Amino acid sequence: MAKHKRKVDKTKLKAIMDSAYGAEPTFPVDHELNRVEYLGSLNWYANALSREDSKDYVVEFLRQQKRLDDIKKLNKVSPGFITTTYGGIARMLMNNVRIPETGAAWLNKNLQMLFEKHTMEEPKEEKKAVTPPVNIQTRIDAKVRSIAGEIDDLFEDTVWFNKATLDSNSIYNFLHSKQVSGMVAEKIATLFEPHLEELKTINSDPQLKEAYAKYSKADIKRFIGFYQNVVDTCKNFNVNVKKMKVRKPRAKKVVTATKKIETFKYLKQYNPWQLASVNPVKVVNAEQVYIYWTKYNCLTVLNALDRGGIDIKGQSFINIDEKTSFMKKLSPKQAEEIVKAISSGGKRAAAKAFDSIEKTRPPQLRSNDVTLILGVF
Repeated sequence: MAKHKRKVDKTKLKAIMDSAYGAEPTFPVDHELNRVEYLGSLNWYANALSREDSKDYVVEFLRQQKRLDDIKKLNKVSPGFITTTYGGIARMLMNNVRIPETGAAWLNKNLQMLFEKHTMEEPKEEKKAVTPPVNIQTRIDAKVRSIAGEIDDLFEDTVWFNKATLDSNSIYNFLHSKQVSGMVAEKIATLFEPHLEELKTINSDPQLKEAYAKYSKADIKRFIGFYQNVVDTCKNFNVNVKKMKVRKPRAKKVVTATKKIETFKYLKQYNPWQLASVNPVKVVNAEQVYIYWTKYNCLTVLNALDRGGIDIKGQSFINIDEKTSFMKKLSPKQAEEIVKAISSGGKRAAAKAFDSIEKTRPPQLRSNDVTLILGVF
């Protein structure tokens, strides 16, 4: 966060400066400063001013001369570059002190040098050529072409050149060795299906029959068998991969205790007995909770169902073991004493006070604006 400069009252500032460095140098209206007086005045400003003060005086001087463009340029310059000489000369010129001509010339010359140095355009960095990212589909297609090429090489080396017949599991093992995904296997099957259909229609298509005339029926049968195995294996491979794939269970969104009680209704304070409720945030994950319904004079103990503890959902207490949780009706005479004992005591004291009441009822699990949370354990 940017720190704002605290404004100091000018009268107080002048008093502080006067006490530390003496009064600011003043001279008669028509008096022209000699070199000694001029340097002495600059020494006074060097001791009395900070560089931030010096910049403020220069800005005020430029504003007085209506040099608004120069003010914009000066605002880009850090106060660290503006020595007290700038501010001292600017201050004396504003006070109409007749300083040597070299003073005003020095100020204007050095201001221009500052402007040129700090307003130069920085050289633009050359933009590096960005290689467009390869999308997933392009990568899959490249993988399909690569694997299909290796299958064609396998066909040429064994089935076509050596006139051998591959084992039915050869393609399946090959796909596993290449760590082919189900999607890639499905696309490989789609790629080879037209070629397989072509081989199957050789006898019925005169042009294909002429093209494959140099191959025997046994050769064609081997070719068909190879590519049929490729297509079937790739399709089955994709089905098996889908069956074996285990989807990672979706992580449950964690809801904080503070979020759970945003709309939860309960009685914050019960003024007649000067009692206050425990913050319901503490109820979440608690093992045991004591509750008093002020309107009905009913006291309830809620026990958690498991190690997850008691929870809150809407206006209800959930994850409650209803077999060990009870509500008891209090008589007006005993109510205040028992409720205060539970509110101020520990877990054992609360259990003892609760057990002193005989009649029990099923627990009330919803809260409302007359529900006082006495104890959370």
